[in-house]
Amino acid sequence: MKLITEEKIKELEKDESLKSNNIKSIQSKYGNNLSIQFKYGNNWIVSICLWLFLGHLGAHRLYLGLKSGIVQLIFTFIWLPTILIVLLTSLATIRVGAISGFPLVSLIIGCVCLLAGEIWQIVDFFLIMFGKIRNKSGEQIKVFRSK
Repeated sequence: MKLITEEKIKELEKDESLKSNNIKSIQSKYGNNLSIQFKYGNNWIVSICLWLFLGHLGAHRLYLGLKSGIVQLIFTFIWLPTILIVLLTSLATIRVGAISGFPLVSLIIGCVCLLAGEIWQIVDFFLIMFGKIRNKSGEQIKVFRSK
């Protein structure tokens, strides 16, 4: 399988025989097994903004093309509903010792996921701030530094 880089795409755009964007002519010239190499995000400011506003959902990691953003999303969908359900059911009963049994297990699972997610968020903050995190292509994000 051949990869088309940005330089190759520019070369294809200059090629007069391919001006019509005819797929068959591209395949005949470069072969059938072509795939485009996507460029993943590596902007520091965008990463920080996504971390700040949608960090629990793993948006900053998904922007960088990292599959671990999906894990952060799953953590959020575990801790948020479980804690809300337990708190709402305990408020509805309003008695001492109302949280026991299954709601207690749900609360513990939710709190563990919340704690793991928060630690992960703090680590991600420092990785992004110092430009130590890499996108899926292996490039480090470009850190904005004033001169």
